[in-house]
Amino acid sequence: MDQYSIASQANKDYLQTVHISDFNISLTEESVDLFIDVFSKPPWNDIFESKSGVIDFFNAFTGLPNFKGYQLTDNNKVIGISIGFIKPWLKNGELRYEYFIDQLCIDHTLQGKGLGKYFMAEIGKRLKDEKISDIILNTERSSGAYHFYNKIGFSEMKEYGFLLKEL
Repeated sequence: MDQYSIASQANKDYLQTVHISDFNISLTEESVDLFIDVFSKPPWNDIFESKSGVIDFFNAFTGLPNFKGYQLTDNNKVIGISIGFIKPWLKNGELRYEYFIDQLCIDHTLQGKGLGKYFMAEIGKRLKDEKISDIILNTERSSGAYHFYNKIGFSEMKEYGFLLKEL
């Protein structure tokens, strides 16, 4: 079974009420509320000093010329988000494009219902239609997210290291 047919295993009754769309900037504040709610809980336990800082973060992303994002809604309520950007790369001399997901989340009260699988499958279909060949992301190895991504077909890029240098 390929990664895009995995979504068929999700709770089909619930999935009939959800809708995926390109990121709608008019729903930024609702997306920020979801982001803060999800990432302030385990396993991340992030602390957000202010909502305005998170809004600035989202505005910085949506202002990028290569921004790509999606929202998952249920009855016009944002229940999932993916924000990132498209970047070119060369593979064996061939120009390709990849979607780098910087942030992805599903409403914590709805996790475990197949929505993450569905959301990622639908994002993958849309990207393929746009001739984008890969999705890349990073997450903590010890997190449930790491296991989720592996389960839906992502693989670790062992030949690459993720490095940081604070300036």
